[in-house]
Amino acid sequence: MVTKEAPDPAFLAKLTASPFFAPLDSKVVQEHGGTNAADADKTDTAEEWLKPELGRYRAVRPQEI
Repeated sequence: MVTKEAPDPAFLAKLTASPFFAPLDSKVVQEHGGTNAADADKTDTAEEWLKPELGRYRAVRPQEI
């Protein structure tokens, strides 16, 4: 969840310009060590898989859509 202190009409456009906010299939992430368990800060191991995966995607600017 993302919360903002003040309205930002461009917020969604900013998110689409970042590959780090890309939608991911949770089952695929879990296959690579991801978890949403309460202790995920200690047990989630998907980061090493996610880093190169996210690097494969080019950010698409809103004006390119």
